[in-house]
Amino acid sequence: MVDGPALHQAVADHLRGRRDGERPTLVQLESTFRAAWLAEGFISPEHESERFEAGLSALRRFHQSEADAPPPDLVEQRFSFMLGNDRVIGRWDRVDDSPEGPVVIDYKSSAVEVGSDTPQRRANQDLQLQLYALAHERMYGFRPAKAVLHFLETGERGEITPNPEGLSAVAALVTSTAAKIRARQFAAAPA
Repeated sequence: MVDGPALHQAVADHLRGRRDGERPTLVQLESTFRAAWLAEGFISPEHESERFEAGLSALRRFHQSEADAPPPDLVEQRFSFMLGNDRVIGRWDRVDDSPEGPVVIDYKSSAVEVGSDTPQRRANQDLQLQLYALAHERMYGFRPAKAVLHFLETGERGEITPNPEGLSAVAALVTSTAAKIRARQFAAAPA
């Protein structure tokens, strides 16, 4: 969680440059990461060094994967829409235009845990992806073709094809949660 903001900042700056017609270099990407790095909250100096090197490795992988990819359409784009009486505000990391339609991409600096968890399983269970797809539908009038979790540390991806049932379920959850907040119902819900 400590190194995530620096990684995210580097990726966002790189994508903005690509969107604007530039060809940002790996040196620029790493420089942004270094400038955004905060040496706080690590268990030890060794832990900080390990996380810093993992971040640089992730950025090298990301830069290579972007070499031949088309530039993004939207980067760090804010959205805002009404859901009944509730305003939903957020930000997409990236939206691409693909032959199948828009693709909403959410970058994750965390790794997928070893074991039964996979990028696809995480995407299938991720409410945020559904919310991002709902936001796209509300903002532009149509669902995106896909919503993707992109794990920067490994380069792995999981994706969903948003459907009316999933969007309806996340809309109901947002409405229900907003009602509980207004009613000041903050019961603990341990995972």
